[in-house]
Amino acid sequence: MQNTRWQLPSLPQDAAFEIRTSAGKGLGAFATKDIEGTTYVLHEEPLAVIRKPEDVINAADVETAYLSLTSVEKKQFRSSGYSVNRSLVSRFDTFMRNKYQVMKFGHARDTEPDGQGMYLLCSRFNHSCVPNAAIIEYPPSRSDYAQAIYAIKPIARGDEITVNYDFTHNYLTTEIRRSAGTWDFICTCPACNVKDPFHYISDMRRGLLRGLYYLLNGVDAPGCEGRKIPVTKEAAKQKTNLKTWPLVKKGSKEAEKIMTWSMLSGYLFEAEGLADMASEHFKNAVIAIWRLCGEDRVAGMQEVHWNHAFLWATRSLEAIKSCRPAHHGDVKDREQLLLFVFQIPLQ
Repeated sequence: MQNTRWQLPSLPQDAAFEIRTSAGKGLGAFATKDIEGTTYVLHEEPLAVIRKPEDVINAADVETAYLSLTSVEKKQFRSSGYSVNRSLVSRFDTFMRNKYQVMKFGHARDTEPDGQGMYLLCSRFNHSCVPNAAIIEYPPSRSDYAQAIYAIKPIARGDEITVNYDFTHNYLTTEIRRSAGTWDFICTCPACNVKDPFHYISDMRRGLLRGLYYLLNGVDAPGCEGRKIPVTKEAAKQKTNLKTWPLVKKGSKEAEKIMTWSMLSGYLFEAEGLADMASEHFKNAVIAIWRLCGEDRVAGMQEVHWNHAFLWATRSLEAIKSCRPAHHGDVKDREQLLLFVFQIPLQ
């Protein structure tokens, strides 16, 4: 039975989930029926918004936001302040544990700073390093600070609906993720559970992805500061930097390396079940081919390069369509990418 200290807002009438206790995690969201991939699960408005960057918000900011709430909203705020061990935390900690970054939709996005919003229902969706759902800001036909959660793969009735709290963890092995001490809980998802066979394969893939991140960006992945670099000294000499793409010249080794490492990252992320990351890296591989062929690429491309560009553009589109709603900007972007490849003539 749900503890009465948690006073959450009513769920939408068409909600395909319920909020109940999740072992070792406090509350969690669980599917009450089968949910198809790319289906919206929740749209939510924030209880409170503080228009400051996360690292400068203080207790006084939270107190001001709290005092502006109605009596019912204050009760909901306080009821969200229980930690996993059922102890009550401060209002500051309550806000920080239940917030997501917000970016106002519309004209004000260019003039107002990013802020943090407290979402009573979105914050009940627990973390997984291999999630089955994702959060999107300012979904269509919603107000300025709305957030939404949608399925990125099919979710069976009774399964917990999870999201990824930190995308930098996509490049980290379990040992590094846990040593970072980012959260006050221990993740037990398939990628972290040492009793799950997936864990060992996942760690190998993420170790390789960390090395590829280093080669592509010239620095180690976030969260690995002070650690030994993930590649050999000889390999480190080959590192590049994606930020220097505008300077990459036709036929250069840099473009060839970026193409190869991005392609490999795409396949590894695909195998890991992280379709959005796979799509982004396949897209980068296609762009690298264009760099490899030079700015006159539209005048003609060798068949082998065109075949690779077509393959990776197709995989990029298929991956993003499997985990994004059809109207999402990333889907439109990948459709344009594939269309452009179609229009390139062969030499």
